[in-house]
Amino acid sequence: MERDLGSITIHRGPGQASAIGSATFGGYIDLASPNLSSTRGATVYSMVGGYSTRLYDIEAQTGNLGVLGGGRGLIDLSGEDARGATSNTDTQRRNAFLKLEQPLGENTVVTFLTNVDKNVTHTPMARRSPTSGCSAPTTP
Repeated sequence: MERDLGSITIHRGPGQASAIGSATFGGYIDLASPNLSSTRGATVYSMVGGYSTRLYDIEAQTGNLGVLGGGRGLIDLSGEDARGATSNTDTQRRNAFLKLEQPLGENTVVTFLTNVDKNVTHTPMARRSPTSGCSAPTTP
């Protein structure tokens, strides 16, 4: 989710933005994925709050894999659950992020990246009152 971004850069106006094409009059926003580490490692993150709010995340990096000639990868699995304080609306979010880099030579690297996000919201149904609905006003 938000930890799957490496950096955000805002390029304003046609000056800097012209580096990627001539139709970027107002500029552009550059979203970059995180850099892969050359060393193996893992990070676990968790947070618990009121109204059954839970956030959790695990990220693992492979580091340089000698078997693949220096290829490396990152996987990040995260989720959040919450129950609305005033609306009693349950929400669940699950996310999987995968990035793989494989060098093909001294100056060429092939990158595979995928991000899957699943959001589920359980909204309670509202009750209809006996006076709700469409009806024309009556005149005496």
